[in-house]
Amino acid sequence: MVQFRVGSYVTHSNKPEWGMGKVFCVSAPYVLVAFEHLPPPDQFKRLVSLPGMLTPVAAKVNPVLDAWKLESTHDCRAISVVEKPKRKKKVAVATTAATT
Repeated sequence: MVQFRVGSYVTHSNKPEWGMGKVFCVSAPYVLVAFEHLPPPDQFKRLVSLPGMLTPVAAKVNPVLDAWKLESTHDCRAISVVEKPKRKKKVAVATTAATT
């Protein structure tokens, strides 16, 4: 049986239309996963982790799923979900030294 960690990317074998998901909580037998193609009220799913239900994905980054911060209970029930503030891009400032 595959053990998932918080931050792992997965897909649901019976619901491919949900798209890629990100694991936010693991507490046997439950796993809390956010799926990118579900609307925000339904985006987080608390699932009983059954063999073969979730398939690992080799992705390292997903801007949609990585934009969420979630607090959950010990048994993977979502308490609060907030969108992380977007980081401002650093602007390189070019300076030229005056030559005399």
